Amino acid sequence: MLLGEGSENFGTLDPAIAATIARNNVDKTLMRDPNMAEAHAVLGRIEDMEGNAPAALDAYAKAIALNPSYADAYLWQSLLLARQSRHKEAMDSLETAFSLDPLSPVVLYNIGFQKGLRGHPQEARKHFNALLELSPGSPLGLRGLADIARREGNLAESAQFWKQALAASPDSTQYRESLTATLLSLGMPDMAGLYASQDFRINLMLARGQFKEALAELDFAVEANPDDSYVALEAGWYALLYGVQEQAADFLLTADSALPDEERFYMPYCSPAIEAAYIYQERGAQDEAQSRLQHCTELLFEERKYGLVSAELDYLSARINALEGRNDEAISALNTAYDHGWREDWTPRDPLLFSLRDMSGYQDIVDKITADLGRQRQVLTPIAANWSTEP
Repeated sequence: MLLGEGSENFGTLDPAIAATIARNNVDKTLMRDPNMAEAHAVLGRIEDMEGNAPAALDAYAKAIALNPSYADAYLWQSLLLARQSRHKEAMDSLETAFSLDPLSPVVLYNIGFQKGLRGHPQEARKHFNALLELSPGSPLGLRGLADIARREGNLAESAQFWKQALAASPDSTQYRESLTATLLSLGMPDMAGLYASQDFRINLMLARGQFKEALAELDFAVEANPDDSYVALEAGWYALLYGVQEQAADFLLTADSALPDEERFYMPYCSPAIEAAYIYQERGAQDEAQSRLQHCTELLFEERKYGLVSAELDYLSARINALEGRNDEAISALNTAYDHGWREDWTPRDPLLFSLRDMSGYQDIVDKITADLGRQRQVLTPIAANWSTEP
């Protein structure tokens, strides 16, 4: 199952293919031995990959009941619980996995990742470096170091680790996409284009200043896929930043009305609900706006209650405060976001923060982001010039 490509799978196969192959095998195994813990854990992984969270948790519980020392079952259970924002249960399950198998590369990676999520970069690095000592050149260890560098705002260093991870696992779509996205964040579209798939076509056009062309393609995509909420969401987001506000509003409200709540309030950005709140506020629909802002605030509180720390959560706080008229608090949250690694060059285009534009503190942060991205481009450009497009 670790051959499935995805944020938790570290492999190369399409998840649907991996799940189909695994289900065929696990069904046969359980017919022969219905009390095999490993088979129930793999069944849980399959159910999880296919979006059946309750069935997955039941399968993990069965595996753990049959073999309380089976570390992988605790690990996979932890990953699912974390996605459900059940952070304490997720961490408890992960720590049990670590106590049972402290030398497992995947467990070490996830412990390090969780330390990073909680604002402990040095502890995270300790686990990633331990992984690399156990397995020199491990793409998982390099991936972890790339993530920590990003969380600290060091995108140039993050790109170098992603390049090393891709060299170690050249078939990984995820590592290639992460490298591409990091280079785009640094404002290096020509270098990013060497690694980008077709999925990055719009991003590359926008990074090269081809706004009209990119937005025209997105308009066409919406017309061609009128019932696809995710296409509307993508078109709405980019139109919000680079296009016509009314058009962005229509697209984003379409997505907000069609998506289930867990995807409307998707954390750590609470998007697209937070953008919908802004649109409703602009249209004078205060009740619609406030209900979304209140739920985003509640979700932000829950994330922080369990010790999660990230620039994205700080940026969400800045947006909520700005929309609710607390401009000083919004500036403070934006400063904290910068300190926690926020380096998005689209920040001055974000209309949710337009109420802050006349404040000197806001422009100071925008200037710091611009200057630091420029500095990092200068650092990375001569290094990247020596990269081959083949890992």
